[in-house]
Amino acid sequence: MATLWQHFTAAFKRENYARMAGRATLAEYWSCMLFALLFGCIPLGIIVVGCVACLVSQAAGVVLLAVGALALLFYVFYTALPMLAVYVRRLHDVGWSGSWIALQYGIVAIMAVLEIGIFLHFQIEFALDTTELPFMTLEELFALAQDFQAFQPAWFKLCCSIADPALTLLGLLLFVLTLLPSGGDNKYGRSNFSKIPNPKS
Repeated sequence: MATLWQHFTAAFKRENYARMAGRATLAEYWSCMLFALLFGCIPLGIIVVGCVACLVSQAAGVVLLAVGALALLFYVFYTALPMLAVYVRRLHDVGWSGSWIALQYGIVAIMAVLEIGIFLHFQIEFALDTTELPFMTLEELFALAQDFQAFQPAWFKLCCSIADPALTLLGLLLFVLTLLPSGGDNKYGRSNFSKIPNPKS
């Protein structure tokens, strides 16, 4: 029987790195999510230390923040595809299509693009210098957020009022699906397909 670590490392092997076809067991999926979360805490920890260090030495804090941000960026790029692949295969294991994940990410991407576009318009309209944002006080940032909220057009607020609950419900549905045990044979493969090879062999 494969260990949690073997399940995790198997996801990063060449044959599995971007493999959307097939199935992933409950243990395989949550092993990957567990270790991905644990390793992701390392760059996040560096960023937190950098924020604290800024209170003592701004130069040291900025260096730590830069190192943490670069490490986090590299980590996200390295793990995003295999984690997405095992996510798709986990849905396959319970008989659901990975297209539901595409729908979820698609809505997020569309809303993000719209909000960025509106913010750029807001930036031009009010001649906002974004380089000053890190030096603003909390009160100034809160006032700026309120101004941006008021600037958003009614159609965008309507889209948010529809997209937010839809994303919440879809996210909950997909989360529940990842908790379900493996079903029987289905169109995505046999139920006992997952064979993690022994690294010693």
